[in-house]
Amino acid sequence: MATLRYSLILLCALGVAGCQPSAETKADEPAADLMGQCNYVNRLFEQMKAADSSFTYDQDGNATMSGELWNSIPPALRDGLMKALAYNAICASGTVGQQTVTVRATGTNEILAQETIEDPSRANAR
Repeated sequence: MATLRYSLILLCALGVAGCQPSAETKADEPAADLMGQCNYVNRLFEQMKAADSSFTYDQDGNATMSGELWNSIPPALRDGLMKALAYNAICASGTVGQQTVTVRATGTNEILAQETIEDPSRANAR
């Protein structure tokens, strides 16, 4: 089961990485490209939710999961998950820009991670 969880987190992180607009897009195109992938990100999160019942997310950039699941995710994939949460919140609001995301532990509500993503449309460019 842990392998399935890890695989779904990896799938989500890689999926969001593939959703990022290319560097050659014009100034007004990144927002359109970003918004065009919203359903894809939502489907990936729903798959994660189905694989691990401790994982929940909302439209505001918040998620909960077991501390065990969070600790099993490698740091690079945690970063991808945080960016995916920001991306999902931007999809919900329809506004591209800075987004704060928070991951809390299921049950205890302890903050496992909190970050402000400055520009999710260029999240993988750093």
